[in-house]
Amino acid sequence: MFLKSIFFSFTKELVLSFWSAVAFVSVYYLVTDKPLVTIDAIKLGCFVMMALLIISMIVSFILIHRIRKEDARISRILSEEGVTPEVLRYSLRKVESAEDRYEKAEAQLALASCLSEGGYYDRCFETLAEISFADLSETAREEYFNIYVYTNLFLGDLTAAQEIYERTYMFFDRAKQRRRPMAVLHTLGVLEYAKANYILAESYFLQAKAAANDRMSLCECEMFLSLCYMNTNRPEKAVSAAKEAAALSSTVYQRRYIEGLRRSLLLRIGGCERA
Repeated sequence: MFLKSIFFSFTKELVLSFWSAVAFVSVYYLVTDKPLVTIDAIKLGCFVMMALLIISMIVSFILIHRIRKEDARISRILSEEGVTPEVLRYSLRKVESAEDRYEKAEAQLALASCLSEGGYYDRCFETLAEISFADLSETAREEYFNIYVYTNLFLGDLTAAQEIYERTYMFFDRAKQRRRPMAVLHTLGVLEYAKANYILAESYFLQAKAAANDRMSLCECEMFLSLCYMNTNRPEKAVSAAKEAAALSSTVYQRRYIEGLRRSLLLRIGGCERA
């Protein structure tokens, strides 16, 4: 994706530089009343084009570097602190600065995901409603319904979550075949857990864990696996998963959730060691 953006940026800058050089040389030779089609004119045009191209590419690389650096900083905040006001402001700026309707739809989807993760459920639904579904890619459409189901589950509305899943299950089936299916597998695990299908939920969480590639996602899987083990009378595995989740936790939200999980374990498994 990065190389692709550089290629398109170079092509755009080359075209702009060429026509800018043509305009400059045309004006210069018309003002000086010299013949336009000469070797000197061509040489000057090439020189101006190359100078403009080099300047514009340097500016573009600086801007791309700044954007990537800011993206990395926001990702670090998201993984260490969760969804903060700064993360939300950044996501909103991405929506406002989108260059076309497709980029805007993708930015709105990312904003909706942040709002859901941060517990801003009403704003999440409002943002999802504003997205032009036709402007989303196939993978983005899968994420769109995943966010809808996930947010309803965390609102406690199992009926709505199940209805959405039943109407859009083909998107979930497709998403499970993707290279990075962790998010949808986790959502399906939460859905089955909410329906008290703990063994099926456990299966989904184990698959999600295998597909996870960061500490935050692994922690989420371990927390729910601990709950599945606790609700199927496997106290030792529940305690082990809770300990693993505690070791992986990075955000304030996760630490608070794990504290609640520990208290539940102590209440449900009185004779076990502390989690």
